[in-house]
Amino acid sequence: MVKEQIDTFAAAGVNAAMNPEDLNVPGVLIRPPTIVPRFSKGCIEVTWECWAIVRDIGLKEATTAFGPLLTKIKTGFPDVSEYRTREPALMPDGPPLPAYQFTYTTRHKEEADNA
Repeated sequence: MVKEQIDTFAAAGVNAAMNPEDLNVPGVLIRPPTIVPRFSKGCIEVTWECWAIVRDIGLKEATTAFGPLLTKIKTGFPDVSEYRTREPALMPDGPPLPAYQFTYTTRHKEEADNA
């Protein structure tokens, strides 16, 4: 599931990673998802929490840098409709970076166990 999300971001031209040490900014840090079984629908719903992150280049410049990044995210994930400002993202070996938080949900059909 995670690789599919990273591939979708990549297809939209966005760097994405689950590990902060692997993220090249500007990009998206994917947090561990929330998984909810929907037994009556025969699927699981996976809610992904993500942080869009840009370099710390000053408030005005960082705000401007978010525009192209959020546009690319919208290309890959058209259902994302809300971005929330959050405290700067703590990154390894560097200063905290400006970030927006967003979520989206994917649905995955449960496969019958062939054991």
